[in-house]
Amino acid sequence: MACGEIGLKVNYFYSLTPRQFFNIQAGYFKKQERLLENDWLQTKVLSYFVFSSIPKKKAKQKSFPDFVEAFFETKQEYKPERLDENPEERRERLRAFFNKVDKKRDVEQSG
Repeated sequence: MACGEIGLKVNYFYSLTPRQFFNIQAGYFKKQERLLENDWLQTKVLSYFVFSSIPKKKAKQKSFPDFVEAFFETKQEYKPERLDENPEERRERLRAFFNKVDKKRDVEQSG
């Protein structure tokens, strides 16, 4: 991570104390978080402009804060449906799904 994602030179990395590396790593993660927040803000603004361009007859117009609250701030935590499924059941379910997809493709190609 130090030499890859953060981009430190090997000699510089080995000259750091653990505390110095921790601070560099913390700063790197803060920067990544800021970039992600900026990307989300851009997505929200673009979505709002698209939503605002819909004629008022089809969609009730909202202010930007109301739009963000309604469409981006989830009230419930996402929980996968099959969280307790064991790996063998999952493998079998996926195998059945892909067999179905393959059969459909074979029918389309032969027909």
